[in-house]
Amino acid sequence: MHRETELTENTFQGRDSRVDGRTVTRMIQGEVSRTSQSAFSAALSKPFPPPNTPIRFNKVLYNDQGSYSPVTGKFNCSIPGTYVFSYHVTVRGRPAHISLVAWNKKQFKSRETLYGQEIDQASLLIILKLHAGDQVWLEVSKDWNGLYASPEDDSIFTGFLLYPEERTGIPP
Repeated sequence: MHRETELTENTFQGRDSRVDGRTVTRMIQGEVSRTSQSAFSAALSKPFPPPNTPIRFNKVLYNDQGSYSPVTGKFNCSIPGTYVFSYHVTVRGRPAHISLVAWNKKQFKSRETLYGQEIDQASLLIILKLHAGDQVWLEVSKDWNGLYASPEDDSIFTGFLLYPEERTGIPP
């Protein structure tokens, strides 16, 4: 006989026992673990943002938890853990020097020089361990600001929680 059970605030965990040579699964009531979530994705709406300041990717594509501010251009960590950040940007007309800033320091720097081309792309994918209160953003340098956006060309900044920090002393 097949019976479906709807999961609610409580769920069941199985425990195996041997009875008369058969394996029997006992169901023990337990708590549903809540999954921590933090994610954003935002696009640049105007080309050539101001240099040496957080780039404001103000066209928000996803930000349900509100961890990214399109006003400041900064991701604000509220859940300690391991995060993935990426950008895929269009570079046009001049070179670009793009820095990912975390812990108030340029952690990763990349350069797109446009050798013999008018337009190109640059991208990055990086994993960082963050604590609550940490901030992450992108900047371009003064003389290397070819970061571009138009109706035909996008520049996007994305970040999400890969997994939360494990709390010691608390069983999973």
